Amino acid sequence: MWWTKKKREKRDKRMGKSRPANRRHLRFEGLEDRRLLAGLVDVQVFPLLAPGRLDLVGDLSNNDVRMSQTVNVGEYRIDGLNGTLLQINGAGVTMPSVTVNGITGDIRVYLGDGDDSFKFDNTYAQNGQRSNVPVDLSIENSHGSNTNQIVDVMINGDFEVIKAGGTTGFSQLHVTNTTVIGYTTVDNTAGGTGGDTETKINNAWLQGNGGPSPAFVLYNGDGNDIIDVQGNSQFGIGPFPLGPVIVIDNGEGASRTTFTGAGAEAGFGTTTVYGDLSITNGTNLPGTLDTVTFNGSNVLGNVSIDNGDGNTSVTVNNSTLGSHLVAPPFAPVLGGSLQIYNDAGYDQFSMIDSKAPWGILINNDITGNNDVWGSATNIVGSEIGTAPFGPAIGGFPGAALVLLGDNGRDVVNVNNTVLGGTLHLDLFNGNNQVDLTNGTSMNALHLVTGNGNDSVLIDNSRIAVAVYVRLGDGADQFFVRNVDPATQWPSPLLGLIDIDGGPGVDTTNLSALALGALGFEIFVP
Repeated sequence: MWWTKKKREKRDKRMGKSRPANRRHLRFEGLEDRRLLAGLVDVQVFPLLAPGRLDLVGDLSNNDVRMSQTVNVGEYRIDGLNGTLLQINGAGVTMPSVTVNGITGDIRVYLGDGDDSFKFDNTYAQNGQRSNVPVDLSIENSHGSNTNQIVDVMINGDFEVIKAGGTTGFSQLHVTNTTVIGYTTVDNTAGGTGGDTETKINNAWLQGNGGPSPAFVLYNGDGNDIIDVQGNSQFGIGPFPLGPVIVIDNGEGASRTTFTGAGAEAGFGTTTVYGDLSITNGTNLPGTLDTVTFNGSNVLGNVSIDNGDGNTSVTVNNSTLGSHLVAPPFAPVLGGSLQIYNDAGYDQFSMIDSKAPWGILINNDITGNNDVWGSATNIVGSEIGTAPFGPAIGGFPGAALVLLGDNGRDVVNVNNTVLGGTLHLDLFNGNNQVDLTNGTSMNALHLVTGNGNDSVLIDNSRIAVAVYVRLGDGADQFFVRNVDPATQWPSPLLGLIDIDGGPGVDTTNLSALALGALGFEIFVP
């Protein structure tokens, strides 16, 4: 695992990325004296251990605890479920339920080893209102499968869930109908041992206090990870931060990250990220897949997805990524491009009925090892690079969509889509296929391939200014159909048409649109 971590850090450095500094961890102080009491009961309850603080300390058994604020401020009822017994301050009396009051500070939960469950909800709150955490809520998981549910809670400070160093086991966290005023940090790495995880955020608002640190940070170690955001959840709060609002860092193993909301417009009507979003996935095993999905969601800033070795899939459906359109000198820059970096593996990208105003960069061979896996890119009914200030992809001025393939077969389908700049395709070796169809429009087409039998189809699509094509060695095909030269093809006087089929027996029907196209031996009427 440590080798993988170093590899990821090296890649981040090369890409100019850095892991954000951690917020303070609400570490637990020494509890050895209190754990001696665990032989008597399952969970010790320590109210007012520090001024206004509440601590729950478990033993080595499987503990099941539910907690809720009562109708009184600073008062909480704690229930031991499924036979779990409780004791207050080691007083010698065990009970299935206890009530404590005078809590005005942090709430800390440490249930120890075992398959433990902790639920904080509003069972005993008044009129169904949320339970209240006066300051910070901190949960530390240890050996075993741990399940934590935070339902209908208002956390007025920071929220932290950590897996104790050197421990193993499944980690599950569900946050539902909950607001966190401060920062939310979930660290399941356990210092390197980790385990499978499931993190669900449903109808929650993780505000991040409007500060410079990410509102939500999730670190997972090696193992299969599920991250599911839904219910029109909100992340961040103005003023807009300079760094990412969400950071998700998954270790080795298959991962599934999903953002689901009700539509593509930012705000409380859909799942919204008020700033940048960064997702890093480590290496996965053959036969598994790293997936990232946006379905009816909005990210105001740029989105960066960094996948390690293994097969990957990124899907954008009815969403807007990089929706903030204001640029200096009117306001700080927030909107940005969608950037996807993939290592070795077969990579899929699908975008349907969505927008990426600042453009898209997809690099399917970030390490430059000349991999031969190939890729599939399918874009339908979308708008890319159409921001009023133009697309903004570093190193590719004027490009709306940049796709860098590998030496496998890269298939690109762009259907009924508007690109507010150049479609820039460098597909390298392989039997590549490019289809631009059904009213697709762009300022310019830049297409370069390497060795292989490549095919290109432009059907009822508009290229306004320039066409530059180099197809490399191989028996290539280049066909243009249902295109009006007067309105859908660069003017010979004002534009640029430079097409070369390269060595090999190549076929085209371009004689009517581009006289003197080079490298084509067969002209089809």
